[in-house]
Amino acid sequence: MGFVRIFEYAIAFLVLVALVVFAVSNRGLVELNLFPLAVVIELPIYLALIGVLFVGVLVGGAVGFASSFGVRLALRSVIRQKRLSDKQFGASAKNNGVFPSSDRKG
Repeated sequence: MGFVRIFEYAIAFLVLVALVVFAVSNRGLVELNLFPLAVVIELPIYLALIGVLFVGVLVGGAVGFASSFGVRLALRSVIRQKRLSDKQFGASAKNNGVFPSSDRKG
């Protein structure tokens, strides 16, 4: 196990401990008014805040995924073009288009 993996687990553990301490110390109730629906939900403060954090992570992940979508499409196109090129020019496909060091001039 590498140092980075151990560091990630340590950070995750600290975040988990912080969430548990936060939940235990904030058990008061809060009313959430879902405005357009005319619905009022009463729940503990920690559930409301952790829920908002969770929704924020989901929205951030979706935005990150959507923003890299064009790059992934372009990369997929380049890979497809390389495969077509490798099929057309079979000799260079054997060594990924790189000439062996004995064939170089200079």
